Amino acid sequence: MLIQPLRIDVETAPWFEWTLLEGVGEARARQIVEFIRSRSPLESIDELSEIPGMPSGWLDKARPYLYLSPSRSAAGGEGEGGHP
Repeated sequence: MLIQPLRIDVETAPWFEWTLLEGVGEARARQIVEFIRSRSPLESIDELSEIPGMPSGWLDKARPYLYLSPSRSAAGGEGEGGHP
């Protein structure tokens, strides 16, 4: 059985997927999803650093697990973070 590494599609992940990241509980996960909805489409994963109240350095720890959908590259995005 092949175990896939955790990869979260930033724009489409439901709040409960965000809770798989260390230090992200339900309230923080819902805050992340609401921020993304209010800003969508994101230009870069770096925009997540603007979420109010998030601990310093959380994005650096989460970044290896995050990506923007590959379909974004067709719309001018970079598909940042690679494919899942």
